[in-house]
Amino acid sequence: MDQAKFCSGCGTAVQGYPQQAVQPAQTAPTMPTETPDYSPEHQEHSNIYDLLGYKVEVPKETEFYVHIRNEFEELAEEARQRMAGNFDTRYRSLDDLIRYGDDDSESYYNSALEHAVDMLRSLGIYNVNISRFSDIALEHSGYWESSFSDIREKFQELTDYKEAKKDYRASRKAGRGRLVGGGFGVGGALKGMAMAGSANMATGLLHSFTNALGNAATSAEVSSMKGKIFKNPETRRSLSISVYLDIFSVHMAVVECLNDRELSLVAESYDADQYEESAIMYNNIRNGNVRKQDLTRLIAEILQKYPFDMDYFDLALEHVAEENRNDLIEYARLFKMPIDERLREIHEANASRERLAQLFGGSAGELEDKLQSNRLFHSIKSELPANPIEAVRKAFYSVQNDNLKTKAFLVSADAIDKLANKLQNVRASYAPFQGETPFLLYDNTAFGSAKNGLFITDQRIYVSNMMEKAWSMSLQDIERIDLSGSSILINGKSADIVQVSGRDRENFHEFIQLLIFVQKYSGSLSPGAAAGRGTASQEVRSARSEASAAKLAPAPVAGAEKGIDYVRNTILSLNNQSLRNYLFIENENEKAAKKFRNAREAYAFLKPDETPILLFDNTAFGSAKDGFLVTDRRIYIHNMLQKPAQIDIADIVSLGLKGSDLLFNQQVAYINLIDSSSRSAFRDLMEKFIERLR
Repeated sequence: MDQAKFCSGCGTAVQGYPQQAVQPAQTAPTMPTETPDYSPEHQEHSNIYDLLGYKVEVPKETEFYVHIRNEFEELAEEARQRMAGNFDTRYRSLDDLIRYGDDDSESYYNSALEHAVDMLRSLGIYNVNISRFSDIALEHSGYWESSFSDIREKFQELTDYKEAKKDYRASRKAGRGRLVGGGFGVGGALKGMAMAGSANMATGLLHSFTNALGNAATSAEVSSMKGKIFKNPETRRSLSISVYLDIFSVHMAVVECLNDRELSLVAESYDADQYEESAIMYNNIRNGNVRKQDLTRLIAEILQKYPFDMDYFDLALEHVAEENRNDLIEYARLFKMPIDERLREIHEANASRERLAQLFGGSAGELEDKLQSNRLFHSIKSELPANPIEAVRKAFYSVQNDNLKTKAFLVSADAIDKLANKLQNVRASYAPFQGETPFLLYDNTAFGSAKNGLFITDQRIYVSNMMEKAWSMSLQDIERIDLSGSSILINGKSADIVQVSGRDRENFHEFIQLLIFVQKYSGSLSPGAAAGRGTASQEVRSARSEASAAKLAPAPVAGAEKGIDYVRNTILSLNNQSLRNYLFIENENEKAAKKFRNAREAYAFLKPDETPILLFDNTAFGSAKDGFLVTDRRIYIHNMLQKPAQIDIADIVSLGLKGSDLLFNQQVAYINLIDSSSRSAFRDLMEKFIERLR
């Protein structure tokens, strides 16, 4: 019956595989509804192209070859994408891949064979059917079988089949890795496969991997091994590339059939030697090993020898004047190279350079050099407005995710009110800016005080790292902005950004880099150079003029006394009795005074310049010899049966709660006497106290 299946081992007819909960198979690559007319009378005469002053002739036979090659390249790319997509839809496991992979690959390949036979018939060749053409095509293919057999053999080993195994290596289709004699510049991600040797290497990618897994002893290990093979990215990559290569190689069988009939319709195809020679010449040019007088001749020769690599056309575009590009463009189009896309990219690059020159004058080149690897810069430079700071603002919002929203802030006029406290702390702690316009504030504190972090104005960057001396630097002095771990390096000086998670640090680093260099080089703009245009610095200052001077004015320093008063007043007014039973203020009453004396004698050995403030008593009978004591500088801790410990308040970056333990960074303080329902409230209360005392 139609679509019958037979066992490859014994020949028994089977009705199909058991139903599986998988997606329906994707259809084979779409074929053209009409086959183009390839008859000789429809072929153009030879064309001659002027490539960098050298005449290159392209006969009609070569043009015809390109038509054939391009059709099968498109079919191959479509099949590659579908095979790769099967790993997300149709195949859920290695068992599915083994069950359906061969059938899917075969359906794609057979569709290409059918298209090839239709093409031959349109040229008057009627002595080739699917069966005979398949034998010819097999001489050029075999990539799928080479890759898939490695997986299939390992699968059989893991599942310990008892029946006699076929020797798959011996039965591999003829011509493994014989991708020679055909135009095989596969382009894009497959460009590296263009040389026959590279193609051979790719088909064996999985063999060493599967062999390295070793033998499995248990069912669990078998399942694990199968999962490793299936989930390994090389499995998807190798098999999808193999499908591509098999289908692409069909065009070589078409060429072979045409040339065997001596129809003189198609030129001899481009071979591996030509590709290798062109690659060697190209590398010599790029490495500066070519004499100046030989340069243009060599480029023209490369384009003639192997015209299927866009890198070669990029090289030619660098050495031909814009007014002399017409022949080069037409030549690239003939070989289906994306020359129009590249010209569009060049046009956009030129437009952005002109725009940068308008905005940044003689500093444009230096700015572009500083930001050459900055993705944010390249995303905005072609559309920079008259005021580039507006584009910088947009770039900030493009990277500001939930993590950064709580730590990094643009200091605009409409944000002054929300940032007033932070700005006052910044000014008091490490950035005594005067006559400057704030632009960015990054808060590197755990509790939001902004007393550590970085602050950028239109003139300077100010930095305060925990437990280090604060520093600042003029934007005009900044030459390098790098990322190293959890720090941004400004001319080698560290600005910590530990509050930004690892995956967001690169984006934040790029924004800082973009902001600083745009501000730095905006200073070179001449006011009024263009109608209605102000400099970046002028624009930033306009934001300041919109804000109330009082909002940006220095605020009085809170000071230690204010923090102490806040803690004392909060405890005295505390309504939570579960907490109030164990919290005491220095000199609150005689009972509290006794507890403080006991704690200081047992574990809290204060320095002369410290002021005791708060005591937590974690003893059942009220001796206060266990618990912790808070001063204006440190927290002294003693847990039952443990050695005393202490931690500086300035060093506390996190305060956590784990069961009946309070964690100051990683230092544990027992709070087991407090009701479990009140422990979170106690942690929140201590966060506020620490922030006020910092």
